[in-house]
Parts: sequence; structure tokens; C-alpha cells
Amino acid sequence: MAEIPSGRLHGTKKIKSYTLALVLPAKFVLLAVLCLGIFAQVMMTTFHREEMKGVANLVLSHADHIATQLGQAIQLLSRTKTTPCSPADEQLMREILHSNHFIADIGRTERGMIKCLILNQLKAPLRVPEAQHTSNGYSFVKRYQSDQLGHLPVDLTYRGNVIAMTAPRAFEGFEISPHYTVEVRTADLSHVFERLGDTSLPEIHLGTFFDPLLIKKQCTREPSICVLVRDNYPFLYHILSGPLLIVFLIALVFISVSYKIWGDAASQERLLKKRLRKAIAHRQLSLVYQPKFVLKDERIHGFEVLCRWHDPLLGSVSPEVFIPLAEQTKQIRQLTLFVVEQSIEDMALILQSHPEYTLSINLAVDDYLTEPFFNRVTEIVKKYSVNFNQIIFEITERSSFGCQDVVSVCDALRVRNFRVSLDDFGTGYSNLSWLSDIYTDEIKIDRMFTSALGTNTIAGRTVNMMLDLLEGFDDVTVVLEGVETREQISYLLKRDMELIGQGWYYAKPMSVKDLNVFIHNHLVRKIVQEKQARY
Repeated sequence: MAEIPSGRLHGTKKIKSYTLALVLPAKFVLLAVLCLGIFAQVMMTTFHREEMKGVANLVLSHADHIATQLGQAIQLLSRTKTTPCSPADEQLMREILHSNHFIADIGRTERGMIKCLILNQLKAPLRVPEAQHTSNGYSFVKRYQSDQLGHLPVDLTYRGNVIAMTAPRAFEGFEISPHYTVEVRTADLSHVFERLGDTSLPEIHLGTFFDPLLIKKQCTREPSICVLVRDNYPFLYHILSGPLLIVFLIALVFISVSYKIWGDAASQERLLKKRLRKAIAHRQLSLVYQPKFVLKDERIHGFEVLCRWHDPLLGSVSPEVFIPLAEQTKQIRQLTLFVVEQSIEDMALILQSHPEYTLSINLAVDDYLTEPFFNRVTEIVKKYSVNFNQIIFEITERSSFGCQDVVSVCDALRVRNFRVSLDDFGTGYSNLSWLSDIYTDEIKIDRMFTSALGTNTIAGRTVNMMLDLLEGFDDVTVVLEGVETREQISYLLKRDMELIGQGWYYAKPMSVKDLNVFIHNHLVRKIVQEKQARY
């Protein structure tokens, strides 16, 4: 064996020492990179799950709207006494189609045959196809096609002697990423109503270990439907196995616990603020309107506009959450101006056609209520040619502003011919002492007192005292919120004063489109009642 020169041996030892010195840090670097990669993927998966939840909530809300329209339309037509397929029956079906845009057509069946449809005029009766699924008395057929019904396949729903077709483009406009497959199903998941996203992949099947990671499920009780969202390209699903899975699970537990302890509340609040700022800037909030009625003859007195926020990521956020948040983040001015302009634009034709109607808009007393704000509101009302005295601003006071601030706001509104209402009267900072300082057109009694009417409780006795006091205010309209039972109305009608009621007994809050239908039906019903009373 040849002898290695000492110089070369020393050089070899140096190389080995350098190599050993580099290998250990390299191992740590690789381990750190692996841990960081797992950490990053876990965080991505966590946020991905939130995005899947948002997609599920959005699709579920839309599917719920479609199912509700179908159910209500079928029930309405089933209960009518008109002769099937008669001119009167066809007129009613046209009205149903006009107010339910997710229904493509509606008609009658008889002895297993489709006897008539409104939009698709049948040359001959058409056999009702065999149901693919039945639930709660409703039968469903998916993607049914017939030469008499056009070239596009339609979804059928029938019950009794009524059949309805879902509009082929009911889910048009939903741009679901191909990373997901979304399915709208029955509550027992046995029947698929609609598929969105990447529909080229097989149907979603539950029952695997990775379901909680890959699939998000959201359901409603009424109507009974569910939405499944599947992540089609889950990175972790393919790479996690053996020891790496154990490392991942340990890291996931640690991160989840840490997130719940330190980051959950703060992260949620930051996300809410960011999403609210975007929603206000891009006008992604919606408005609904709740009618108010004169109790003694059930005439429509006016409407209150209410703001709603359904975020694609967060789902439905309560006004009790986002309105205080808007005040906290100084976005309440933009939010209030949005509500003022959008509501007056929505209601302009109704208010012009019915000068006796009013529109109530909530206004929180805050430091944004300056002269430029009131001038902007005045410009909006003039723009849509609405009478100023048809607009009522419901004043809500905050703890940081005293009675004098409320007086100043009321004066600024009344000098511009707007009406003023004291909201939530008798609770919080709204109290009886206001009556001596503030000139108001309307007083709204809070629902907590309405619910206590006729009871021998503190709230029940208090509301009677308030009504006794307000009977002497002839020029002040008294509105009771939260009217929900006939007993409450009967109790109030015993008083010799004109009272206004607002609550679910009369109507729930509704979109302006549904409100137009509601007003029309109400006026028709009143005319019929007056004719019957006359004869």
C-alpha cells in the first residue's frame, strides 16, 4: 500500500472537517425549510378552508333563495280555487312567474300528464317524467329534455297538480374557481340539484379520513338543502404519509392552539374591518325594507330601510356587529350616505306614487353629522324628486353625545323639512327627559316593551305609562316595534289613539322588488275588502 504524503493527508482531513462542518448546518437548514414549508402549507390550508366556507355560504344562500321561490310558488298555486288551466288560473301563473325570476315556467298536471304551461305552449299533453328523488311531498327531476320544452334541459319540481321548472341559468354568474367542485344536494345528500366549479371531475363522495381537510359541508333546515365544496388540488393530501404526517399533525396542533389562544380574536377583527371597508367602498351591502301599518285599519303607513351585509368569505354579518364597527373605524359617514342614496333611489317611484308613505332611515348621532353631510343628503333627495317630509330620520344617540347634540341634529334636519323620530324610546340613552328638550315628529317604542304588552311585569307597566303619557301628544306619531301577535294588536286597539305597528306579524324585511309585489297585493286586498264591506 503506497504511503500517502503528509501534506495530502492533512489536506484530506481539512476537507473532511469542512464537509462535516457544512453537513450539520445543512441538515438543520433542510429541516427548517421542511418545517417552514409545512407551516406555510398549514396556514394556506387554514385560510383555504375559510375560503371554502365562504363559497359554501354564498352558494347555499343562493340555493336557499331558489328553493324558497319554488316552494312558495307551488304552494300558492296549489291552494288557489281557480279551475286548472283556465284563463284566471293562467293569469295567476303569469303573476307568479313575474315575481319569481328563478322559475322558468309553471303549469298544471292531471293524471300523470302535464296539461298546460304558461311560457311553453304545449301542442299536446306531456307525460310527467318519473321522479328521480322525492322529499317532503316534492318530486324532483334533473336535466329533463323534451322537444316541446325547447333545446335546453330543465330541472322539474312537482307536487300535487302543480309543476315548475327551474330557470336553466339560475346559477349563472357564479364564477367558482376550477380548484373547487361545488354540489347543491338534498339534506340526506342522496340527490344532486346542481354542480358548479370543475364539473368534469367525479361527484363528491364522503367517508374518507381526509374529508374534514378536503370537503366543506353547509346545510339549511328550511328548506332542507346542503352544499358540498371539495378542494380538487390539495397539496398536503398527496405528500403527507408516514413520519411526515406525524410531524404535520404535531405542527398543526401546535399552530391551531397558538392561533386560538393569541390570534383568533385579533385576526377576526382585522379581517372584519378590512372586508367592511371593501364592502362599503364597492357598495357590496344590500338594503331591505320593512313596512309599517296603521293598527286600526291596517293601512300601509311607511317603511323602514335596514342594511344587510352578506360577505362571500365571512357569510352573513349582523348589523349589531358591522354598524358599531363602522362607527369605530370612522366609516359610518360613508355607510350612512350609501344607505340614504340607495334607499331613496330604490323607493323613489313608490314614494312619488304614494305621497302618504314615508321612508325611515336610521341615523346615529356622531361627529360626522356636519353641515356638508346634511347638504349632501339634501342634494340626494332633490335628485330623486322625493318630498322632504316623506323622509324620516330615526335618531339613535350614543353614550358619548348628550341631549344637546341630539337637539342640534334634530334642528338641522327639521329646518330642511325632514321628519325626526326618536328610536328605541325608553331604553339606553333615550329617556323621558328628551320630550321636554327635543321637538320630534315620531317616537318609536322599543320591542322589549312591545313584547311585554298586557303582562303584569315592570316592562308591561312601563309601556302602559309611556302610552298614557304619549296620548297627550297629538302631533307625534307613536310607532311600536316588534309587533308579532294578534293579541298585541287587540290590546293596543283598546286605546283611543292612532298607533303604528311594525313587526313580523305584518311583514318581514324584504327587497325592493318583493316590496313592490307586496304593496300591489296589499292594495288589491284592501279594495276587495272595501267592496265586500259595502255590499
